[in-house]
Amino acid sequence: MSKWTDEQKAAIDARGCSLIVSAAAGSGKTSVLVERLINIIKDSEHQTPVEKMIVVTFTKDAAAEMKQRLAASLSKLIEENPQDAWLARQNSMLGCAAISTITSFCFDLLRSNISQLSFSSGFRVADETEEAVMRTEAYRKTSDYFYSERYEDMMVLRRNFCKTSDFALENMIYDLYECVASVPFFELWLDGAAEKYDSGIYSQTYSKFIDNDIKVCVDIFKKAESAALKLGNDKVSELVNTEKYGFMSGLEKYNESDYCAFAEILAGISFQRFPPPRKTDDRDLRDIVSDCRSRYKELIGSLAEKASVFSHDEEDMKKSREIL
Repeated sequence: MSKWTDEQKAAIDARGCSLIVSAAAGSGKTSVLVERLINIIKDSEHQTPVEKMIVVTFTKDAAAEMKQRLAASLSKLIEENPQDAWLARQNSMLGCAAISTITSFCFDLLRSNISQLSFSSGFRVADETEEAVMRTEAYRKTSDYFYSERYEDMMVLRRNFCKTSDFALENMIYDLYECVASVPFFELWLDGAAEKYDSGIYSQTYSKFIDNDIKVCVDIFKKAESAALKLGNDKVSELVNTEKYGFMSGLEKYNESDYCAFAEILAGISFQRFPPPRKTDDRDLRDIVSDCRSRYKELIGSLAEKASVFSHDEEDMKKSREIL
């Protein structure tokens, strides 16, 4: 009898809810799913016929393996319970169970309901070569339309994504198609993506990175001040205090949402040469101050660059929305 982990057992026994099992390759997901299905099938109190189940996989091999494992498990159960008519019926109906690839399931679903649809019953699944040809043709027609009817819009795309030809733009649109093709109601999703540029969500997200760097920088300054105070070297303390004053002056502008001034003040901070050591200086304390200075100098430079970008967020969001 298989030994299941607590997590696997929970996945096998869960009922009456949606369930996601996320695990690495080779961790036993298929075995857990087979055991879950077997437990559902043999539940005499809540009988679920196998032909009423839908089990979809990504590959034909995975579907075949699933059916094979289920058949083996059912056969074993029937050997243990030869008088169980319910199990015998499920075993005989296993061939009718919808255990297939997603593509096959959708194809069968359409074929079974063709009378309610508006297209011919002579449809089939296109192969990859046919799909590539149709996709390329669709792009060509769309591109020709934009050049003739919406030339200025096409120039916006060319300026942002192309150098000498439309090749980069074409590939990017194919990538976008692959992305949205897997999204339910993709047109609504795309509209929502465009609307987010007006919601301020991108600016809010970007500001979190700046806020975090500011907090780290303040903490480093505190550590540098403390070490300089213990060192007792007035020149070192004065240097740290001067640099902190410049940073705090910029921070005041940031808190006022004046990002241009914040970036300019940080970029204008002058970092002087570290004072030479005195004979009485504690080497470890000097190293702490020196290390802190290296860290906050790097952070201040990074903040100045980020704030410079952030100061143009409204213009950038407007431009990005137009492109999208």
